[in-house]
Amino acid sequence: MGIDYKEYIEKYRKTSLINGNYPSMDMILKYDTSNELPMIDLDDLESFIKLHKKDEELYQIGTQKFQAQYVKNVIDVLGTNVKIYYQGEYKPLFFVNDKDELGLVLPCRTY
Repeated sequence: MGIDYKEYIEKYRKTSLINGNYPSMDMILKYDTSNELPMIDLDDLESFIKLHKKDEELYQIGTQKFQAQYVKNVIDVLGTNVKIYYQGEYKPLFFVNDKDELGLVLPCRTY
């Protein structure tokens, strides 16, 4: 970052360079809520993960393919009461829970 750490400590008397308030993610990451997808069948997702544990098969949601474990991780963190928003071809899926916490999963391109 071009900051001399020792100079920073002398000037500000703090040892952390991370200091301040940051905007919420939804202010940074704009997403369209007009195309909500139905909730993913978690039993199907978990079965897919177990079945394809050793290969690199991708999980299809709509017309795009995703790493199934990433989708499951987002749902595990945000909870099963999430809304999923499709943004378009080769754009991330946005997951929003009832606390307005935000998660996203990037699609995988296949050739």
